[in-house]
Amino acid sequence: MSYPKTVRSWRRTTPPYPLSVVQSSETLPETLGPHDVVIRIKAVSLNYRDIAMLREGAYPALIDAGGISASDAAGEVVALGPEAVKFEIGDRVAPTIGQPAPPGKEHDIDSTTLGGDGPGVLTEYAVFNEDYLVKLPSHLSWKEICLAAGIRPIITSSSDDKLEKAKEMDARIGLINYKTHPDIAAEVFRLTDGQGVDYVLNNAGVSSIPTDFQVLRKKGGRIALIGFLNGFEADWPPSLLYTLMFKEAQIAGILGGSRADFEALNAFLAEKEVSLESLVDQTFSFENAGAAFDYLSSGKHVGKVVIGL
Repeated sequence: MSYPKTVRSWRRTTPPYPLSVVQSSETLPETLGPHDVVIRIKAVSLNYRDIAMLREGAYPALIDAGGISASDAAGEVVALGPEAVKFEIGDRVAPTIGQPAPPGKEHDIDSTTLGGDGPGVLTEYAVFNEDYLVKLPSHLSWKEICLAAGIRPIITSSSDDKLEKAKEMDARIGLINYKTHPDIAAEVFRLTDGQGVDYVLNNAGVSSIPTDFQVLRKKGGRIALIGFLNGFEADWPPSLLYTLMFKEAQIAGILGGSRADFEALNAFLAEKEVSLESLVDQTFSFENAGAAFDYLSSGKHVGKVVIGL
């Protein structure tokens, strides 16, 4: 039930831009709240948002100036508040990205996001309310999710090297280099025997919405807007949105999901015994976290960039 009172973390610098991340020292509370849980962070994975926050105008939401970076982490429970009952010492857990919306109220209350306008997880130890932690599947170590779910993914990239690495995961994955095949829709229909796709995961941003509409199947497809790699500008007419009506399709924004979503994902991973090791591109030490940010920013990665503790 013990934990250090002083720990190391990595924080964003304050403006002027561009920002960087620097190592810092944090003090943990000597007395825990009733439902507090202290976790020892074991691994942190970076997302594009973590480097976008370092560039002026590249991230579309509020951020905590000089805040601790990163939102995705896995850790081990090392201490519990006197009334915490959902976890035990030694449990493997991960925090939900949106806090502090209580379970069941995620759609009614504005929440802060880890590593954004709230403290992040790139630290040795962290304290969370037990309501904002989820137990991780026991089989996961410190085959690809889509394939385990019976989905046939199609991946687009401008790099043949990246596509080749994706193919090494499973030969069933469809691959499109949009530099050599600029008509992405034509390639999608070729790969799907003219049917189109059920789901589009759009991490490019609003500029690619017209192509997203094109590649959807005739009825009932879904577009998930999950990123903004190409920025926030678009040159397509608003009338294009009527495609949603004619195709009876949907477009939805996804930030991180609720605790219930996270628990459902972990239940799926456990049931299918999905391994995520093939999705990790490179792991950096905690001391070398700055290099992990530089590597992600370079765009050379294929898969997740992880910082191990």
